Amino acid sequence: MPRRNSRNPIRGFQALENRQMMAGDVSVTTSSSGSTFDLHIDGDFRSNQISVWESNGIVHVQGETGTTVNGLSSAQIPLTSMGKQRQTLEDIHIDMEGGNDEVVLSGLYTNWDDADIDIDLGDGSDTVRFYNVGAIDDLMIEGGNDWGADSILLWNVGADDIEIETGNGNDAVHGYMVRAIDEFHIETGRGNDTVGFFRARADELDINLGADNDSLTLQEVNANDVDLDGGSGFDQLRFQPQSPLPEWTMNFNPLDEADDFEFFEQL
Repeated sequence: MPRRNSRNPIRGFQALENRQMMAGDVSVTTSSSGSTFDLHIDGDFRSNQISVWESNGIVHVQGETGTTVNGLSSAQIPLTSMGKQRQTLEDIHIDMEGGNDEVVLSGLYTNWDDADIDIDLGDGSDTVRFYNVGAIDDLMIEGGNDWGADSILLWNVGADDIEIETGNGNDAVHGYMVRAIDEFHIETGRGNDTVGFFRARADELDINLGADNDSLTLQEVNANDVDLDGGSGFDQLRFQPQSPLPEWTMNFNPLDEADDFEFFEQL
């Protein structure tokens, strides 16, 4: 089916106290196809900080620490009734470009078929925080091609597939109560990376830490098909298999699924 080929700008609001020179500007647009529309959030090559959340059927995009949104302080996008035809938000695409960016998503659930949330952080040392976020289809986070130190936190997050690729750099990926119905894939590339998850669940769990000295901690994690690869360097694996709650007791032996780890510790 043909995808969207045009974008509509979103009007926002200017807070009176934010009329000084800003750090950067983030563009918020929509693109339509039949009864659905996609939300596009595009940064520039400066260091931008934004918060995105949904409240009462409205998606809010708020600029933080001097960042503007369409030249103003924020933008609001209704989940339905865009234009003359009633439409529903489907995908959320965020492309931050270069700079040391920060993206916070909270209270955002894409409860419609084939709905994706994807974030391209671009180059720089970037920060992503997800709090209470869900995607019916895929959730994807991708770092840049440089040696940036990216930090990613998922807190009560669920999707069909979750894919995180940070690229090179000393990156950190952590999560609590993370659920992937199908595949949960993490790849951190080169650098001294730190990955840790507490109470996570997936059908397939695939973690590749790449080169250099990395650390992986898994506490009360369930998966049916597991592949843990520390890569080259001195890599450490720590795990806690037991849980006071039966549904969170680890259902696999990390020692049997781990390759290229030099240190093991049961917590």
